[in-house]
Amino acid sequence: WVMTRELTRRAPEAQEALGSDLDAWRPARWLAPGGGVKSVAPFDSLTFGHGARACLGRRLADLSGPLVL
Repeated sequence: WVMTRELTRRAPEAQEALGSDLDAWRPARWLAPGGGVKSVAPFDSLTFGHGARACLGRRLADLSGPLVL
């Protein structure tokens, strides 16, 4: 987790897309200019794993995340 977080924090692509203040709570960073939620490529974050050993709660988190925002 720490390694993934530091790699994401230092990646220029992530800073361009999400901003340089990744430690700050700013839910608006996930909103698209049109008002919807930004789409993310499936392999940009492997937090939930992939394949047969993927997290069972991923779909629940994918559905509840936009509701929280």
